[in-house]
Amino acid sequence: AAQSVVSALKSLANNGRTIICTIHQPPSEVFLMFDKLLLFAEGRTAYLGNLGGAPKVFAELGYPCPPSYNHADFYIHTLAIRPGQENESRAVVKKFTDSYRAKEEESGILQNPEPPSELMTRTLREMSHRRGESWVTQLRLIMWRSFVSSTRDFQVVGVQLMQTIVMALLFGLVFLQIAKGQDQTRVQNISGAGLMVLVAAFFTTVYPIVQVLPAEVVVLIRDHDNKMYKPWIYFICKYTAQIPIDIVYNIIFTLITYFLIGFRVDVEAFFIFFGLILLGTQVAKAIGFLISAIGFDKAEVALNLVTLFAVPFMLFS
Repeated sequence: AAQSVVSALKSLANNGRTIICTIHQPPSEVFLMFDKLLLFAEGRTAYLGNLGGAPKVFAELGYPCPPSYNHADFYIHTLAIRPGQENESRAVVKKFTDSYRAKEEESGILQNPEPPSELMTRTLREMSHRRGESWVTQLRLIMWRSFVSSTRDFQVVGVQLMQTIVMALLFGLVFLQIAKGQDQTRVQNISGAGLMVLVAAFFTTVYPIVQVLPAEVVVLIRDHDNKMYKPWIYFICKYTAQIPIDIVYNIIFTLITYFLIGFRVDVEAFFIFFGLILLGTQVAKAIGFLISAIGFDKAEVALNLVTLFAVPFMLFS
């Protein structure tokens, strides 16, 4: 598992990403995956260079790494301050740090070192001007991530599917064959049933959506600060990736309610009814994202705002 994680992190680093992580007692196969090695001891640099060059340096200073020994454990053990042997340990550390310092002075690296403040300023300036991927690449990758995120949790998908079926059966049985007839009452029944179906579609869609941004705002802000993608890319992908799932749920909902309520058996009328429900759910999603953005810091705030937005639509519907 550790080897897979380090391999993925190395791939990201090779693509220009800055990776900061910690790893505890890496096995030999994981340790050998790193390219560079920096060893600190008592606040000073003991070694800095290619990973493969460290054994030679340790051997030159009289500390060869035994065969079949984990190099990472050997380096730590050699440069550690061991209890009861503090003076001897510090002498070893001084030997390594002085050797590194002498080699750097010989190469001229330390003759005119860049001041830390100027180095930090230059680094921050380079990071601020770093450009991310093109918007097409961002759109493709975030779209894929959003779709996977929406479908990988089979428990949530199953609950939403069960909710769709139960709600459809409930409304279908409450308004069972209510659209039958040829008088004014039939028109009123159809109007009332259609309104209630759209209200049900609205609320079953908007409540899960308003909790999206509060759950993902930390990741969104972090990725935006790292110039990985723009916020409008995130919202477009998050909205669009859900549409195929919405179509499946709405078809199931329409198939159950349409025939239980007793609407006219006609292909064109069926798809008009389906289209109205699908459009209603898309409007609910848009309102849900708006509410989610308003109450992004707390899901409770977003949930309470749903009523404020929903009631006026119901009153004037």
